[in-house]
Amino acid sequence: MKKSWVQATLLGVCLAACQETKLDQSELSSRNPAPAPDAQDADEKVVPPVPVTGAWLVASVLEESSTNTTARSLIGVSSYYNGTKITGDRARFIVTFTAAPTANNSVTIRDASAATGEYDQLVTIEGTHLNQIHAAYKTIGVYLTITDRSDNTTDTRNTTLAEILTGAATQVNTGNSASMKTGNGKNGGGGQ
Repeated sequence: MKKSWVQATLLGVCLAACQETKLDQSELSSRNPAPAPDAQDADEKVVPPVPVTGAWLVASVLEESSTNTTARSLIGVSSYYNGTKITGDRARFIVTFTAAPTANNSVTIRDASAATGEYDQLVTIEGTHLNQIHAAYKTIGVYLTITDRSDNTTDTRNTTLAEILTGAATQVNTGNSASMKTGNGKNGGGGQ
């Protein structure tokens, strides 16, 4: 009887010690929560996936220059499809991108695929002065088609360069985006 009483007492002490250890550990973890594995640094630029589905674009002015007779602007465009950045998986996606005037804006527009880096496409706009180029952003149509080779789905985006630069184009449901007419009367497309 004495032996079973000693065993019961030891068992009770052991259980109490285990409970205190669990309590101490849970208090510590609630006081100093560990960062989530997907947490990103506050300094890292995060682009919200809006819309979460479909094709969407983000653009930045990378370089502007002006002389007495000419001005030039270089714009980088990043493409996303269903929340995946195209530059992260170029082998998976087929991208057709064109930037073209939708009205007579007296600027020269060239677009080219970016081989490496953060941007998928580079758009160069040349004119006589920077104010002319900035005004032309509203009359430059951007036409994008993205095909995902993994499931053979396709989505398009037709918008203006100004909307992409201000972020307004990312707020529109791309599946219902309206086609714009280019200066020569053709819908955007083609080119890469």
